[in-house]
Amino acid sequence: MKQNREDDSQVRPKDAEQQEIFGGGFVSKVSMSKCHLCDGELFLINNFARLLQVTADCRPWRRGGHLAVCKRCGTVQKPVSENWLYEVEQIYSGYDLHGQGVEQPIFDKDTGESTPRFLKIIDWLKTHHKLPDSGKLLDIGCGNGAFLRAFGAAYSGWQMTGTELDNHNQAVVESIPGVESLHVGSIETLGEHFDLIVLIHALEHIPNPIQILRQIGKRLNHGGVMFIGLPDLETSPFDILIADHCTHFTADILKEIVVSAGFKILALESDFLPKDLSMMAHLSNNDGRKSGLLVDLKIKERS
Repeated sequence: MKQNREDDSQVRPKDAEQQEIFGGGFVSKVSMSKCHLCDGELFLINNFARLLQVTADCRPWRRGGHLAVCKRCGTVQKPVSENWLYEVEQIYSGYDLHGQGVEQPIFDKDTGESTPRFLKIIDWLKTHHKLPDSGKLLDIGCGNGAFLRAFGAAYSGWQMTGTELDNHNQAVVESIPGVESLHVGSIETLGEHFDLIVLIHALEHIPNPIQILRQIGKRLNHGGVMFIGLPDLETSPFDILIADHCTHFTADILKEIVVSAGFKILALESDFLPKDLSMMAHLSNNDGRKSGLLVDLKIKERS
């Protein structure tokens, strides 16, 4: 695949203003967009456009693009501009989900024994929440159904639904025992409610993550739980080079947005899966239907 290369003059805003913040690092003020978590002011990390990026399905990508830090909430992110949205559309049109049908092994650091990744997630879920013998599961961004297949094998009494951006893998996903359908489109258009909703390496792709979390809250049954698994920026700093990841989460940022969306955190671990954050949450008493932003959580503006 021929890679397009862009120099700094093409990717840097013409009206960028040099600023020195965050302990002496030089960055540029971004005028194209604001933080997609808290609507705060963004500052570019200079020279990011010189770095080659990759896609989440491990394809080499091109140079260019932006990386920014929000002055208000401190979140490292890709500014969600028209250019970024266009580039992500290009990436997704060529996505290779074949490898996602094979479970990645996780190796025990003491014994060296391997366990399929999704089986470890299922064991973690059982440890932190008593899963009933039957229920309804929604897997957001299910790929070609690897987690659905593993979960259905462990909990054959559950009815399962997956969501994706397109129907490319519909036949594969809907052939998995226990899967009722692959839903294409927004979860707002789902007419069902679920006992367990999972986002496994999905939330980091989604602009305005607080909005999608509130939508998830509206789809949870009473007593239902949500599981989030995503890269941890503090132990996986190369995540900034994945072109289609727009939010680069730390544990603190993930906690803040989940609480802001109306959830109570039941468990959060940063070392259960290597270089990942694993979180379980359920709706708090005030639930996720009420509005709120990170600024409501009294995050102090950085200077």
